[in-house]
Amino acid sequence: MQISRKGNSALVEFADADSASRAIEELAGTMLGGRPLNVRADLGFPRERKPPLRVDQVGTRVFVAGVPDHWEWMDLKDFFNTDGTVVHCRINTSRADGLRNGTAIVEFNSGESTLAAIQEFDKVEVEGGHILSVRPDLKQMAFRGPLADDAAGRQLVVFGLPYAAEAEDVLQLLAEDPDVVAKKADIVVEAAEISRDLMGRSRGMARVLCSTQDGANALIELMTGKEYQGRVLGLQIDRYAFPRETRPPPSSSSREGGSHHRS
Repeated sequence: MQISRKGNSALVEFADADSASRAIEELAGTMLGGRPLNVRADLGFPRERKPPLRVDQVGTRVFVAGVPDHWEWMDLKDFFNTDGTVVHCRINTSRADGLRNGTAIVEFNSGESTLAAIQEFDKVEVEGGHILSVRPDLKQMAFRGPLADDAAGRQLVVFGLPYAAEAEDVLQLLAEDPDVVAKKADIVVEAAEISRDLMGRSRGMARVLCSTQDGANALIELMTGKEYQGRVLGLQIDRYAFPRETRPPPSSSSREGGSHHRS
C-alpha cells in the first residue's frame, strides 16, 4: 500500500481492487479528528484532466458516501428515485460494530439511469450539511450479470487467475486441463470474460459460461484448488447470472483461491 498526501486529502493505492472496495465500504463516513472521512475511488487521472464517465463504465449500482445518520433505506430511495428508476437501496453498516457508517448502495434499472444519478447527485449538499459522494460501485463494475440469456446455473466465477491472463488463456486452460479433457463429453465451455476495474486492469477473476449446469458443476469439482501459474484457483456458480427474484444467497466459500496479492 502506498500513500501520498496533498493538502487535506490523500491518495492511497492498494494491492488490488477488492482491498480498495473494502476500504471504501468500511471507512467512508467514519470520524477522524472530529471530521467524517470522504473515501471514494480514484479513477487514476489528475482532477483537471479526468475524463467524464461513460455508460459502459458505471454498471447499475452506485456507492454513496455522506449519507445522513437518520436516513432509512426509503429516504435514500425517495431521494434518488426522481424518475422511477431505483430498484434497490441498502444502508451500509460497519463490520466492526454493526453501526451505520454513512454509506449506502443504490441500484438502478440501467446504466443510463446510473450515470444520470452520478451526474445529478454527486457533491450535492443534503440536510445537516452532509455532502454526498456518488460513485460507481467498484464491487460490480463490468463483472456482474449473465453472459447469455439462460446462463443461470451454468455460469461460473473463477477466482485466483494471474492478472496477466486474458479470456483466451482461461478458455485454453479449461480446454487443455487433463481432468477436463477426460470428461470432455460432459464439459463444454462456451465463453469467458475477464473482470476489470475502471482502468481496465484485470481483477484476477473471470466469468465462464458452460453449455450445461451439470458441466458447470463438474468443472467446479475438477478445477477448484488447482494451481495455475503460481496461483490457486477457486470456482463457484455465479449467483448474479440468476434473476434477482431467484438469486441464491452469497456463498460462504466465495473466495476459495487467489490469496496472493497483486505485484
